[in-house]
Amino acid sequence: MNLRIDRALPIVLALTLAIALANLKSATSLRPADFNKQVVFLCLSIVVIALVVYTPTKLWERLSFWIWLSVLVLLIAVLLVGPVVNGSRRWLALGGLRVQPSEFAKLAVILLTAKFMSQQKRHDEPWSISELLRPLNVSRPALLVGLMLLRGDRLGLGYWPLAVTAVLWMVVAVVVGAQTGFRQRLIAPVDLVFIPAALVYIEPDLGTSLVILACGAGVFWGAGIRAPSWRWSLAAVPVLGGVAWFAWNFMLLPYQKMRILGVINPKAGAQDIGYHTIQSVNAIANGGVLGQGMGAGAQSQTARLPEHHTDFIFAVLAEEWGLIGSLLVLALLATIVLLIIDGAQNSQSRFLELCGYGVATLFSVQVVVNVGMVSGILPVVGMTLPLFSYGGSSLLSLSFALGLMIHTRSRRTGMA
Repeated sequence: MNLRIDRALPIVLALTLAIALANLKSATSLRPADFNKQVVFLCLSIVVIALVVYTPTKLWERLSFWIWLSVLVLLIAVLLVGPVVNGSRRWLALGGLRVQPSEFAKLAVILLTAKFMSQQKRHDEPWSISELLRPLNVSRPALLVGLMLLRGDRLGLGYWPLAVTAVLWMVVAVVVGAQTGFRQRLIAPVDLVFIPAALVYIEPDLGTSLVILACGAGVFWGAGIRAPSWRWSLAAVPVLGGVAWFAWNFMLLPYQKMRILGVINPKAGAQDIGYHTIQSVNAIANGGVLGQGMGAGAQSQTARLPEHHTDFIFAVLAEEWGLIGSLLVLALLATIVLLIIDGAQNSQSRFLELCGYGVATLFSVQVVVNVGMVSGILPVVGMTLPLFSYGGSSLLSLSFALGLMIHTRSRRTGMA
């Protein structure tokens, strides 16, 4: 393959990673081993980017289902044998390393949904919402039954209504499948997103499960979704209201509810749920316009700011680099998203185009949610800042996605 590499995205990415590494060096001053690990993962990520850039697109299309299936196996393994850390099962221990399969689930969803949507219809054919849902599909009630067996104890009084619904849904789906054929009703487009999102949710990891849903929605939007009629839109309002009520009362854990309520009044739980937000906002305020300087942050260089090298890495940046540095980083991340969208819109491949919309959604949602929760605007949901937060699994999966986007933009510039 004679590929002429587009330079815009690699240049912006290199500058962003340089700032991210410098910021992480300061955030891990008391944990130098973590910084050293991240440097190793960064080197591996550069290799991953290079390999993906020069790999033919057709290979990733063919492997997308097996990547998705492998991630599902890892997610199930996490629930069964993963170590419990802070009340959650999110990692698999492999020797001295911890792998977080949910990070790779985002990428797997983007790849498989992009393949499915690009192969089922022509570019100018929109999808209806009913085509995405196929409500009598057998996989969703089967998934619901499986989740209830694994985590049904969390539902309380909501267990039996949901159990009856799942059984009735399964019976109807089996009857209809027997009449029309199971092959066409085994799995629907939304199932490719819902299944890994549900497995991640019950770890529990609400933030990552929402990102997975957003990635799928980004691909669906790029494929073209026909807007429902006003009658269906009105009918959906009470249904969505009922789902929201059920989720609040039976699906969200107490600490998740407290985090949502904590946005309104974080000082009410200043020593508990609101502590992270208060310390983070204080760090941002300390930064002022020009910042305190690298390694000089009062919050970020002490134990006052929890998780300051992972979820709250942006607070470290704001305190030490100030408003100017924070705006520079946000501008770089926004530029990456815009370059990805530009490459997707001008791609010669429908598969790569839809992947681009999914990757752009992945970056946008994580940046918005992370900055929102760090600044106290959104609830704390355990969302990392792309490329900046410590974490090998996240960096490797994002590098794969960025390598694919560099390949997309390079194909547009010229390929023999």
